[in-house]
Amino acid sequence: MNKTYFRHDQFSAVFSLCCLVAACGDSGSNSGDKKEPVATDDGAVPDPTGPAVEPTATAPQATPEPTTSSEPAPTEPVVPVGETLGRFDLQVQPAMEATALADATMPFAVLSGKVLSAPRVDPTAWEKTLEEGDCYVQVPGTFGCEPACAAGEQCTPGGQCVAEPSSVSIGKVSVSGVLTEGGADPFEMSPQNPTTNAYNAYGDNKLKYPPFAEGDPIGFSAEGGAFAPFTIHASGIQALELTVDGAQPFVPGEPTELTWVAGDPSLAKILVTVDISHHGGTKGEIRCETDDDGSMEIPGALVTELVDLGVAGFPLVYVERRQTSVANVEGGHVDLNLLSRGERFLEIPGLVSCAGGVCADGQMCQQDLTCPPPVE
Repeated sequence: MNKTYFRHDQFSAVFSLCCLVAACGDSGSNSGDKKEPVATDDGAVPDPTGPAVEPTATAPQATPEPTTSSEPAPTEPVVPVGETLGRFDLQVQPAMEATALADATMPFAVLSGKVLSAPRVDPTAWEKTLEEGDCYVQVPGTFGCEPACAAGEQCTPGGQCVAEPSSVSIGKVSVSGVLTEGGADPFEMSPQNPTTNAYNAYGDNKLKYPPFAEGDPIGFSAEGGAFAPFTIHASGIQALELTVDGAQPFVPGEPTELTWVAGDPSLAKILVTVDISHHGGTKGEIRCETDDDGSMEIPGALVTELVDLGVAGFPLVYVERRQTSVANVEGGHVDLNLLSRGERFLEIPGLVSCAGGVCADGQMCQQDLTCPPPVE
């Protein structure tokens, strides 16, 4: 069986829970109906669970020589070379109940992504401030270019202006081991248009839920375009099921326990992001990467550190099961992420969240979605 490594990366933008999915279903659906996400032209699928957990350890590449998805996976893991040039997410998402900020969603499976001509610079220069066990606190840093970069350029952490990467085609992609609603396996995807070069499994290729079983072999083969042909091998993961109902206590000085139905630990890792200040401007985050064994604790010292940085309304913990497999290409690598996400609100002593309007004591909800302290 192909062994898989896991990593945190900074390739994708962080989504706000407030910027949620558009409806995908019958035009006559009521607003209270459960919804599915719709892939956008740039290949991104809005995430109904909020910010994507962004992984940090390494991931495996495909075999160096072009193969077809029907060929067996390599037996030994290899290390990716260079930076991330492309990312494809194969997300398996169970149904989610409605919250104060989001509609309920139906279970779904989606595959989307794109490849760039060069690495994209992460605009947030995260810095670690405290680390313990499988977790650490990070705060956003800053970097800039003087003079400011021109249109079509991006600023690097070294203060250099370089050209913004463009999206490129990798030709027709064949996907095996993943079932569509019509029963197709394998199926093929092509770029939606030559401007965005985004790939999405939709229409006749809309994925069945679930599209595979845990451990099923999966192949992702690109015929080649801007880069030589390549194949990525992966293995199916099970959908993530959190086993804690309701809001999770998040008390300074006390550990926070997270539990879920364990998966095969050889296939995926569990990645955690705690964001308690998002709606007031992110002051910091807790990130964790741990084994998929069903439980973990966020150390109390990290809880204190994060709360001291500042809080805002509707603090959340995001939990993600992720497997990352990689193909090396000229100048970098392309990732295939199999993932499944869940979230829980956090209860912080003294914090009262509000979604606008008037709070229980008659005061107005503040811009950071918190109720002000009671008037003495």
